[in-house]
Amino acid sequence: MKEFFLILLLGKSIVLTSEPVDISNEWISISIEKPISAINAGASLNIQLSINGQIIKEIKKADNHFKELKKIIPDETVEAILFNVDGDQIAFSNQGFSISDHTFIRSDSVWVTLKSLTHVPPGKRFNTLKIKSKKYFQSVKIIWKNYRK
Repeated sequence: MKEFFLILLLGKSIVLTSEPVDISNEWISISIEKPISAINAGASLNIQLSINGQIIKEIKKADNHFKELKKIIPDETVEAILFNVDGDQIAFSNQGFSISDHTFIRSDSVWVTLKSLTHVPPGKRFNTLKIKSKKYFQSVKIIWKNYRK
């Protein structure tokens, strides 16, 4: 019950990229201005796809958007590593999707969800993200969900 109230009161989403970024098969490093931490092990990284990007154009044509996304971006296509201020690291990979608008009009229509391969230890403060992908992502935002300041 305590965890529920912590998430309700402190859980938010924070955009980690001040400007949209491109993600390719080369590691990119993103400094997190205000370190982030998890309330619980369910924290995730999320890639907000550009509604004008190639991936959205491809899934718009499909009858089953989730099935098409799974085909275009299979599990473990995206790798990410969060580093904390002590040098510890937590690895993430994509393990799902979220579609909030099947008309693909809103900028937050499609998200690729990256989950920790182990778990995100609550309270650890992370200040750097490295990320790469086997599939090219153009002009995307990266968001941290379930964090506290």
